Amino acid sequence: MEYVRNSDLKPSCRDWPVHMQRALDLAESVLTACPNPRVGCVLVRNGRVISEGWHSAAGAPHAEAMALEAAGLAARGGGCLRQS
Repeated sequence: MEYVRNSDLKPSCRDWPVHMQRALDLAESVLTACPNPRVGCVLVRNGRVISEGWHSAAGAPHAEAMALEAAGLAARGGGCLRQS
């Protein structure tokens, strides 16, 4: 997975703020993660959402693991945007 700063985004990735907002929305939708933080994750490849994940409860898989499992091999070469 690749992590980038907003200033490093290629023109094709300028929609990443929209994907970050989606990660925030996923995190905010979780009510049962205590005592862990609420986390949302969006996997993006070539400007398109491949998969999403969220940390649903203490002891449950993390948002990133959930999104990667759902995406499978489609995650290769993509970027991970996560927010808590």
